[in-house]
Amino acid sequence: MFTIHVLLKTLPGGYGPILGTYNANRPAGSQPIYKAGVCEGGFEIPLNAQEREHLEQRAKQLDRRLDPNDYVRQLRWNKGKLQSGFYAGFTEAEVSLLYAALVAVFGAENVKAIQYEN
Repeated sequence: MFTIHVLLKTLPGGYGPILGTYNANRPAGSQPIYKAGVCEGGFEIPLNAQEREHLEQRAKQLDRRLDPNDYVRQLRWNKGKLQSGFYAGFTEAEVSLLYAALVAVFGAENVKAIQYEN
């Protein structure tokens, strides 16, 4: 797995070109990506129906309340890097596709993949 580091201070053109590129290239049947609705900004992918059902059953077993952040996988900005923090992050395939979309939009010189061990 890896973390994505964007070397730009701002996103020229905003989120639209990134979202469009990712969604145009995502596998059939996979969930679309959106701009995350959090103050840090970032990206989110809604859980599919099967994932939501599993999450809700697990929360009920643990007598735990869910919040809106539990229903999405997300990567939030932190010092130019996209990180999951306390919430569910993207799958390896989703991170790879987002990286490819960022490189396509901003160029390889502006986007780096930082490898890490699980």
